Order: sequence, then structure tokens, then C-alpha cells
Amino acid sequence: MILQAALSYRAHSLAMYGVDLPMIKPWTSRLSAINGVLKLVDFAMRFMLDPSKADMENVSRELLAELVTMFLHQQMNLVLRGTTELKEHFNQLCPEILKTLCLTSHLPNALMLATSYADFHSLTVLFHQDTVYPLSCNLHVHTIEECVDRFGGMFVREVVRWCVVHGEVRIVFAMEESERCEWGKYMDEYWVEEEGQEGKCDAVAWLRVVQAFVMILCAVHLLFQNLQ
Repeated sequence: MILQAALSYRAHSLAMYGVDLPMIKPWTSRLSAINGVLKLVDFAMRFMLDPSKADMENVSRELLAELVTMFLHQQMNLVLRGTTELKEHFNQLCPEILKTLCLTSHLPNALMLATSYADFHSLTVLFHQDTVYPLSCNLHVHTIEECVDRFGGMFVREVVRWCVVHGEVRIVFAMEESERCEWGKYMDEYWVEEEGQEGKCDAVAWLRVVQAFVMILCAVHLLFQNLQ
């Protein structure tokens, strides 16, 4: 209640005093406060899944959604001014928190929160947590296309990153056929970025081998044409 009161008062005062976000060192976004809310999220989740508390399920669902919203609001302020290590930590944590909402029939809330905070990493994970291929079997394929139209390259890069890491490049090829976006271009950019950082993209390393083999065949073919 203390955190909710602080956040409500802050939201009310932002417009009144013309305060621009992000705020500088808000106490609600201290790591200790965020960890406290995270513990409450875990408690609410266990409480809701407890069969003996079935009569309180609806209340705990709403509480869980409110706590997750509060957690994301706090952590985004912290990430904006945090270290790379902190950002990576929350990149791993946020999708799991949002998955918690999905498990409790709050998928629309999870997608709305991830979209509101432009959390493309979490959005991508949520979109690909069930059947991902063929695209017609992915329940979120139309929402993915809407996000491509809305967010453009920033969102596409994150989807490409997920596909490469999880060995699902066939998704990128299938999306490329839709001609809604230059998916292949973003995949090439990701590989260049990975190579620059000494990444290996092990999950789809075979594609590099195929690409090199095709280039050799093309070179040999051109050589024979010139010799004739």
C-alpha cells in the first residue's frame, strides 16, 4: 500500500508540476524496494496456486496483476540508469515475471505491460512460448505483425535475436516471405554484431557453412563461364 500510494501520488503530481520522466533516483526504484515487490509477487503466486485458498483466487489474481505492474514500473526506472549487468539481470527476470501472469490467465495484461514499456525482449519471449512453427500455428503471429508495423526495426531485431539463439531461423525466413519487413537484413546485422563481439551463434552455425558453400559454388560456376 505504501508503494502504491507513492506511485499514485507521483502520477498525479507529474502533470501538475510538469515533471519529465525518468525521475532521478526515485526511492521506489531502489533495488531493495524492487526486491521487496518481487518477493510479494512470488508470495501472491504461491497463494493463488494453493488449492486450499480457492475461495480467494479472484482476489489474488487481481493482486498479482497489480504487483507485477508495480514491479515493472519500478524496474524500468532502475534499468534506465543502471549498469549493463543490471540490465541483463532484468532482461532475464522480466519475461519470467510476465510468464507468471500468463499462467494465471493474465496473458492480455502481460502483453499490454510489455508493450507499454516497449520491453521487446519480454514481448518476444511471450510470443514464442508455445508452438512457434509453422507460423499458422503460432497464436500470436498477427500480434507480432502488428508490433512490426508499430515498433519497426527495434522489435524485429529482438525477434531475430531470439530466433537465432533458439535455432528457429526458419521463423525469420517465413516472416520474410510476408514482405512486411526486411527480416533477412536484420538477421545479417545480428550476425555481424555477434561476430564483432566474438559471438558464435552456435545454434545456427550450419547456416554459415551453407552460405560459404553456396558462395564457393557460385564462384566456381562464374569461373567456368569465363573460361568458355
